[in-house]
Amino acid sequence: MNLMTPVFIGTLIVILFLSGCGNFQISKSVESEETVSLSTSSTIPIEERIPGDGNELRKIAWGQVGEIARETVIGDWKEASIEKSSFEQVPLKKDSIKTSNNIYKVTFKTNQDELIGAIGIYIDAVSNQVVGEDARD
Repeated sequence: MNLMTPVFIGTLIVILFLSGCGNFQISKSVESEETVSLSTSSTIPIEERIPGDGNELRKIAWGQVGEIARETVIGDWKEASIEKSSFEQVPLKKDSIKTSNNIYKVTFKTNQDELIGAIGIYIDAVSNQVVGEDARD
């Protein structure tokens, strides 16, 4: 039993030391993030930022959705998701459209998503032209 006490104390010291090192690393990384303090807009290239608050892109996309499809949209169309995309990712492209590299996909969730997919409209944010849409089965 006397032999177990030093082993137990040694193990306890190692555990406390290692847990202390872990805290140091965590606080160090948090401290370094606070020191750097880059704003979000300075770290995202301008071509990847959603123009304005995205409402203009949503409005353009909503104008492309037919009346019957509009009835299937869940929630307010003004809350549609927007994500950066590229012209190469557009499944159904509009003919003879010249685009920039500033393409965004606006997605409207519908009550038919599981059957035929969400409504996805692709917009060139420079020209504000619809360049294509998602295929719905």
